[in-house]
Amino acid sequence: MKCFNQIGAEFIDDAGKLSGTPVMFAAGDDAAAKNIALSLATDAGFEAVDGGPLSNARHLESLAMIWIWSALKGPLGRTFGFALSHTKSKDT
Repeated sequence: MKCFNQIGAEFIDDAGKLSGTPVMFAAGDDAAAKNIALSLATDAGFEAVDGGPLSNARHLESLAMIWIWSALKGPLGRTFGFALSHTKSKDT
């Protein structure tokens, strides 16, 4: 089970500290554990997304490394999270 590694610790319990709705992926092979993680992420204010099987956890590590570099050495500092941009529906 891999979840809650794609953002700084200061946002884990309250994604509302960020503008918009940051995304949180969960990857794992245990459906029950994944559902718990996704529920916790939703409760904390994230857009919780099923990231597939545990074998995808390595890709979440890469996303975490982008966040860490950008936060500590890059221009963004520890003030951001990743978000998804969805296509607009025909009704909007």
